[in-house]
Amino acid sequence: MPYTPDVTKRRTIELMDDVVQRTVQRLDEDDFERLIDIYTTLQRLNSRGHGKTHLQTVRTLELPDEQSSSFTVQLQPLGFSRKPENVEEVYEWLQSMLTGLKFWHGCNYCHGDLQWRNIVYVPTSDRGYWVLIDMDESHPPNTTTISWNHQCHGEILTFQHDLFQLGRLMKDFILPLTGKLPSVQTALLSARTSQLDAEQVLTMMNQSE
Repeated sequence: MPYTPDVTKRRTIELMDDVVQRTVQRLDEDDFERLIDIYTTLQRLNSRGHGKTHLQTVRTLELPDEQSSSFTVQLQPLGFSRKPENVEEVYEWLQSMLTGLKFWHGCNYCHGDLQWRNIVYVPTSDRGYWVLIDMDESHPPNTTTISWNHQCHGEILTFQHDLFQLGRLMKDFILPLTGKLPSVQTALLSARTSQLDAEQVLTMMNQSE
């Protein structure tokens, strides 16, 4: 089936040869500036040479001038929707998502919309990996009320909401969770009432039995 661009009033998403191109319209000035800051921050994170962040990489960012009605950002890598198929892949997926959240929270941003549609699998010649995409609902913690489609609608967005959503995604697995996975899921699901952070969960996963 031919690819159809995803178009809304706020933005257009197009699949190019090897990038995803997002064009964001200047509708609400505050929201427009927030999105510019998000992709500028993501570009700056890419340039620091952290290695694999499990976040999308900004290839190009065309910032607007005062007269521009939009800005355009090109993102890599390309991937597709694919859930983990066994326990080993669940561990790899969790490591990927927690690493992405560690870096993004380290930039003082909550992702805000951790759902399967915002996670892609990137195939490689060796082993593929998962990447967290679509930062459009990102906000600094404790600065906005969750007003979009989210299990915690009406609450003040924090880093812990991202961890909670990650725990909720683990409920979608049909395969039995073994080893450390049940305790990790329990910790993630209780994150809203704690000060748990992504790095602590990564440490929990990497500790020897």
